[in-house]
Amino acid sequence: MGKSDPIGKKFYAPLASAERLSDACFWTAAVFSIVALQIDKVSKPIAYDAVQTIFALSVMALFVIGLAARLYWSMRAQSKRVSDFISQSFDVPLIVEKSEGFFNNSQTEPFRRMAASVLENTLFSKSILQRMLRNERGKVAAYSCLWFVALLNRATDLALITGIAQVILSEQIISKWIRMEWLRARVEGIYDDVYSLIQSTGNNAGSKEFRAHVLECLLRYETAKAQAGISLSTGLFRKLNPSLSAEWQTIAARLNI
Repeated sequence: MGKSDPIGKKFYAPLASAERLSDACFWTAAVFSIVALQIDKVSKPIAYDAVQTIFALSVMALFVIGLAARLYWSMRAQSKRVSDFISQSFDVPLIVEKSEGFFNNSQTEPFRRMAASVLENTLFSKSILQRMLRNERGKVAAYSCLWFVALLNRATDLALITGIAQVILSEQIISKWIRMEWLRARVEGIYDDVYSLIQSTGNNAGSKEFRAHVLECLLRYETAKAQAGISLSTGLFRKLNPSLSAEWQTIAARLNI
């Protein structure tokens, strides 16, 4: 069976575009906030006003686009993904845009199928986050080193040091890295819990305790993604998909799912 993801194209693609535009606004604001510190307002009033105007517009755009991305595009995409997940688990067409080939298990009982799908999702999510964090940690380390070098240099203007610190401590760098680390740890914990749940229950998936645990793990997973506000890299998903799919087939065979 081929893979089809209409939800990704229709709902996650606009979110990715909004996030890229938000990043562009952030870096524009960051650069011009530092440039503004180097321009003398008295001797170069026109250049100063131009830089301040660009800085103000980029900050306003960053605020509006960032808010819209988090409260509209992100929530809409996640809502559709959850609806698709439930549709796949219970074989009920809750939405028109139904994915094909992304929930790879042979289970027919809805809650056991849901448990297997959560396990597969968390496997992919934690693996992609681990790879994303390689770049993120390197970026944070590089920026932090530059800031410390500037801080230790007595000739560096204090205003410049403050400006660089504001950039590093912003939503797009330190905060994003911390949220990504938190989400990775959270998803790894959920993966371990679901794995143990399936392994310990075997084919006894009809109990209310099993169903309650499955729903609890699903809610923890979806809540963690919403709280972190981190979008997984589509490029890394495509790159890692063959190896992760093979790993999932091995895990599914081991757990008889």
